Amino acid sequence: MLSRIIGFIASPEKMLFVVVCTIFALAALLAFNRSGRLSFLYAHLVFVLSPVFYFALSINCSFGFAKGLLSWCTLLFAKFIIYVLPPLIAAVVIGGAFFVPMLLRASSRAVNSSIFRSAQRKAGVKSRLFVIDRAAPQAFSSGGDVFASVGLFDVLSKDELEAVFLHELHHVKKRASWRKLSDRLVRFFSPLAWFSKGCVESDEIEADEFAIRIQGTRAHIDSARLRIASHPDKSL
Repeated sequence: MLSRIIGFIASPEKMLFVVVCTIFALAALLAFNRSGRLSFLYAHLVFVLSPVFYFALSINCSFGFAKGLLSWCTLLFAKFIIYVLPPLIAAVVIGGAFFVPMLLRASSRAVNSSIFRSAQRKAGVKSRLFVIDRAAPQAFSSGGDVFASVGLFDVLSKDELEAVFLHELHHVKKRASWRKLSDRLVRFFSPLAWFSKGCVESDEIEADEFAIRIQGTRAHIDSARLRIASHPDKSL
């Protein structure tokens, strides 16, 4: 395996490919940081993984049958990169985008809340509210819907609930759940992304500012966060 890596590094053509991919990966990451468009984030992932696939293809195609049996460790690595990694990434993306929201809807119940309807009108966002049978106060968005626990209704006042719903509706509007999944996926595979500005924190700040702007005060969103954080069964 080590000899294969050394041979790959010693090849000027292959190292040129790695350098070019790295430059394009950095450019795509900078473009994402400036624009926030997920297409640039996924372009960054493609350019980061391209040298890995190139390396796997080069060692996989150079093996004969008998030599491949003797070099089973290296061969398994190549097979994993070529045949397992792409479907695995696709499964994570598809599962996070479609199956996770479906499971969440199946394990909760849709409710018709006047507070949520009011928040929808003020936010100008169409969505549905699902309540989860959970004591811990919690709210999040997934697949275009908003999910809130029973404990959230027990802990927060009407104004605080509206602030939380406005916060989550802004996430729905900006597709924050998809952005969060994409951000975590890219950071898992790309060391370069660790040094970039994540979209999760900025999305949370924007959602808070949206709720504050609609309500005309930050008192309700701040008190909601304080109540949730101080609850013994908190789930943040």
